[in-house]
Amino acid sequence: MSGRPRLSLQDALLSLALLGCPIRAAAQRLGRDSSVSRLDWVSVNVLVHADSFGGVHVWALTSLIHHVGLEQSFLAYFDPARVLPWVDRASHLIHDQSSPPAEAEALQTPPLTAWDSSIVVLRRRRQGSHWEQDVRLYFLHPATGASWYVSLNLERAQEFLQALFVQALAAQQFPPVASAPGPSPADTLSYPQELAGNPDPVYPGGLDRVGLVGEVWLSFVVLPDGSVDRDSFLVYLADHPAFAQAAAEALVLARFRPGRYAGRPIAVRTFERIYFQQGRLPAN
Repeated sequence: MSGRPRLSLQDALLSLALLGCPIRAAAQRLGRDSSVSRLDWVSVNVLVHADSFGGVHVWALTSLIHHVGLEQSFLAYFDPARVLPWVDRASHLIHDQSSPPAEAEALQTPPLTAWDSSIVVLRRRRQGSHWEQDVRLYFLHPATGASWYVSLNLERAQEFLQALFVQALAAQQFPPVASAPGPSPADTLSYPQELAGNPDPVYPGGLDRVGLVGEVWLSFVVLPDGSVDRDSFLVYLADHPAFAQAAAEALVLARFRPGRYAGRPIAVRTFERIYFQQGRLPAN
C-alpha cells in the first residue's frame, strides 16, 4: 500500500485538482487536455486522470443525450499500486480464448477497490462453449448501495484498461503526499449553493444553423465571498468549444452561497454538467 491518505468521496471532491483546460477569457478557444483520458462510449462518458493527491481518478457518467433510463454516475480515487496489478488480471480476462470449464458461468476480476471502498469489476459471461465477446464493467458504491454496469466490446474494454494503466503510471510519478490530520467532529464541510437569479448559459449563436446538441463537464472554484474565480475553470468534456465558452461566460457572472468548513466560508471547487439544445434553456 502507498502512503496516500484514505479519502471519503466528499474529501476527494474537495481536493480534486485536475490539470484541465483553463478559461482565462470567454473568447479564448478551448482545447483538449491530453493528460486526461476521455473514453466516449456514446451512452456513457468516462474520464481517467492521474491526481497528485488521490491517485487514479475515475469519473463515469451516463450521457444526457444518448442514455435511456435513470442517470448513473460513479466517482472514485484508486491507489495506483492497486491499479497496475488489477489491469494485468483484467487484461488476461478479456484476452482469454480458452473453453469454459463445465462448472464455470463467468470470468470475473477481483474487485478494484478505491480509497472510499467504491469498487470496479470486469465480468465476462459464458455463452455456450465459449466466453462472450462482450464484457460488463461494473461500478459499485457499497456505502450507498448504488451499482450499475455498462456492456463493452473487447476493444472498448481494452481501451479502459489502457487508460487506467497510463494514468496509474503517471500517478506514481507524483511525490508522496503527507496524510492530513484526522478530522474533528466539528469540522463539517458544506458545498456552495447557487443563488436564485443567476444568468443561464446562452446557446451559442454560431451553432444556430446546425442545431447541435451537446454537453459540457467543467469545474470552478467558488470563493469565500460567493463569487467565481474566473481563472479556476477546468473543462473535462465539451462536445463543442462554443458550449464550454457559453457555460463559462454565464458562470463567471453567477453568485453562490459559499462553502463553509468548521463554520468559516472557504474556497471550494464545485462541478457543473450543462446540456445545450437549441430553443431550450440549458439543463444542469
